[in-house]
Amino acid sequence: MREEALHATAGVVAASLVGAMDDEDWPRLRNQVANVLSGGDPRRAQVINARLEASRGRLVRLQPELREQAGVDVAAEWRRTINGLLWEQPTLVRDLRAVLAAQLRR
Repeated sequence: MREEALHATAGVVAASLVGAMDDEDWPRLRNQVANVLSGGDPRRAQVINARLEASRGRLVRLQPELREQAGVDVAAEWRRTINGLLWEQPTLVRDLRAVLAAQLRR
């Protein structure tokens, strides 16, 4: 898969995660993305879930006027993480896109 497609997918997933961090659908999206990124490994999924929840915790504790910039920073952090995982397992792109498509239908 082309580098641009991996990077674009990582960016969209990261932005979607940050956008959902204060939404009622957050637990569902967090779990689905963690399951995909873990490659089906339950222990790895737990670690990714915990990291995502820690990122969310950092955002929701901030004053509203500080959240926008912090959200940009958190999205960049997750974009790098997801991009690295996609380089290792480019076949995950399809599954991540399916998760995002389902999220958009809600």
